Amino acid sequence: MSAAQPTPPHAGAEPNRATPRPAGHCGPGDGGPEQDGPEQDGPEQGGHGPERNEPVPVLLSVVVPVLHEGHRIAELAGHVRALAAELPPGAVELVVADGAPEGDTLAALKLALGEDAWRAATGLVAADMSATGLAPAGLLVTGGNAEEFSGTGLPVCAVAAPRGRARQMNAGAAVARGEVLLFQHADTRLPDGAFPAVLRALGVGGTAGTDGTGTAGEVEGRHADDGVSRSVVSIPAAGAFTLAIDAPGAWFRVVEALANLRNRLTRTPYGDQAQFFRAGVFRAIGGYPDLPLMEDVEIMRRLRRRHRLHGPRGPCDTGQPLALLDLRAVTSARRWRDEGAVRCTLRNVCLRLLYALGVPAQILARWYRARKGAS
Repeated sequence: MSAAQPTPPHAGAEPNRATPRPAGHCGPGDGGPEQDGPEQDGPEQGGHGPERNEPVPVLLSVVVPVLHEGHRIAELAGHVRALAAELPPGAVELVVADGAPEGDTLAALKLALGEDAWRAATGLVAADMSATGLAPAGLLVTGGNAEEFSGTGLPVCAVAAPRGRARQMNAGAAVARGEVLLFQHADTRLPDGAFPAVLRALGVGGTAGTDGTGTAGEVEGRHADDGVSRSVVSIPAAGAFTLAIDAPGAWFRVVEALANLRNRLTRTPYGDQAQFFRAGVFRAIGGYPDLPLMEDVEIMRRLRRRHRLHGPRGPCDTGQPLALLDLRAVTSARRWRDEGAVRCTLRNVCLRLLYALGVPAQILARWYRARKGAS
């Protein structure tokens, strides 16, 4: 667990917009349109698409917070690369946010990229992240676009971030260029078709939004330009996958079933379900809150609060805040095995219940560390 961090902008704050970074460079980008105004056009539909010598717009940034993950970073990068192959080269970028850059993770990533590609595509630069409002100034960014990573054209950016999952994810988001930000834990794996499904769910890249079941809904909303009330396409602002655990056994199936039922009822998916957001919405709600625990729960609260305040405001704005995909995000059973499946499950339930009752996340984090140390 991490110590307290600087408080990010609150949910209602107007985000500072960073200038877009050109393709091939790691640095803050605008990450797509804000949701408070009319939606900007995405990539051209039909026709011939972008000119051959024009860079492909980054549609999806996969942000992965890591801490001493040298043993799995190459496999993780290969996993993202394989999923990205379902979209045009350059449409997906991988952003690795390392909370311990002095460790072995970036060295292993360098090895996976290859010495020549790393030397040609990366360099250590000082990046002022303060303009994004999502991360402290002065972060070191390891430069950003290994276009020939194993011949697939997957851009890779590595960020040296303050330790703590929320900090690291915000730091990764600060340099991401995609219209959609997908936050994937290092021990979570996504299924084939995941990236196109995310873009379809959020209506990015010329695709229609869905409610997570493959059906585009309609809601009655007031158009932002002319004030006329009309039906608008219901395109979510965020979403997540269905939870799966990579272990056999009846207990894990029960945990999955209860977790997914809770998700449907409360619309509060957790971080191990690979939460994803329209980049403009993510920045408008202030990114992940500066909490040592429950940052994934709190950002969903912010999302619902923003939806209640604003509602649908344009033909492609948010009619519903969240898409829950039927595709399964498979997360590691390591923590259940290490701590005991029943004990780990009951502890998680207690933590979430106490947080819902108003116990501060900082107190819960201290209790969590004490209980984990005693186990």
